[in-house]
Amino acid sequence: MKTITQIHPGITRIRLPMFGKKPGPVNVYLFKGRDNVALIDTGTFWGSWVLKAALARLEVRFADIERIVLTHGHLDHQGAVRTIARHSRNLLTVCAHRDEIASIEAGNDAPLRAYRRFLVRTGTPIAYRLAIQNMFFWNRHLTRACRVNHSLEDGDKLILGDYEAKVVATPGHTRGSISLFIEKEGLLFSGDHILGHITPNALPMLERNPLVPVRQSQKEYFNSLETIARLDPQIIYPAHGAEIRDFEVLHRIYRRCFDQRQSAILGVIQQRPRQSIYDIARELFPEIKGRAFVLNLFLALSEIFTHLQILEAEGRARLEEEKGILKICHDDSTA
Repeated sequence: MKTITQIHPGITRIRLPMFGKKPGPVNVYLFKGRDNVALIDTGTFWGSWVLKAALARLEVRFADIERIVLTHGHLDHQGAVRTIARHSRNLLTVCAHRDEIASIEAGNDAPLRAYRRFLVRTGTPIAYRLAIQNMFFWNRHLTRACRVNHSLEDGDKLILGDYEAKVVATPGHTRGSISLFIEKEGLLFSGDHILGHITPNALPMLERNPLVPVRQSQKEYFNSLETIARLDPQIIYPAHGAEIRDFEVLHRIYRRCFDQRQSAILGVIQQRPRQSIYDIARELFPEIKGRAFVLNLFLALSEIFTHLQILEAEGRARLEEEKGILKICHDDSTA
């Protein structure tokens, strides 16, 4: 794996280690200008020594970084901020969308009780619920929450190195995910919103109080894709994987995958109504196993639930509560 690649004058991609092949190593982007040094994302805190060594080869110290823009709050994107901040002499500006700040500063996007509530209502067996909750518990110990001192809105302009970038709100993967667009050069830095080698997850936006998420992650995700399509970027630089030079093709692939998943879910609930979200997830993702079973099970539950939100909004499915568990019926089914 090549760690350092100059992708444009004054812009360097730094690839940092990350467990597993999917999504794979984290891409951090360094902007080194005449009067400004900035980063898009930072990688994990345990990868900060690799970042420090890579920056040293580019004659940049942690203390030289004036601005960090976080595309979203997951641990592989904001984990090294506190390490960098310790060297900054209070001169570092950390930027994130206003809808993502609470998650970044808390080190999690929702309390564990919100995850527990969600897992119960999906019908997940208690052993798997405990395993998933334990995963999130330990993830919080691996996360280094940090302070955000600059709130961003859609359309804001930022100076990154010698470039002006526009903030593009792209919710879906998380509630406050953003992309950065350098319009003159046609460059888009997409975070996890657009990935070329896998389909990004539109994760459920768990709330602290409601029993189930209210915001529709899948709908917001595809609305955000339409926003990107209108920008017509020439090259997309994601947070994982290689650059993307034909977004139109990838956009069609994403839409086809979405339609296929909707059809598969409808097929299951037409044949066997009143199944739980867990039941449908296990039927549609039988390949889930191995060391990543717990994570992949949660992603499968998330996938099914966020698709069902849209099917219910369109009147093609109905979610009914039965002893605290959501059961799913096709609109023509009888309870």
